[in-house]
Amino acid sequence: MQEDKWKSLLFGVWADPIVARDKYLDERDDLQAGRTPNRLSKSGNLTIEEIVNLYLSRCEALVKAKKLSSLSFRDYLTVGKLMVKNS
Repeated sequence: MQEDKWKSLLFGVWADPIVARDKYLDERDDLQAGRTPNRLSKSGNLTIEEIVNLYLSRCEALVKAKKLSSLSFRDYLTVGKLMVKNS
């Protein structure tokens, strides 16, 4: 069975679509070439938003592998959005 080639990626929050668009544009070339984009900020440190997005991406993979429930993922997503909003 072929692995699902489509993957959801989070680039930001709905409250700030310009930042999400800019992040997508920064990573687009790497993503289209099949490379993992460098998600380190210019300072070399990960932001809260980047950490949350990396964590949620991993959780999403666990849901697809049936090792995490979609209900738990939904809860993690809600908390992640709150963390980013309040950071």
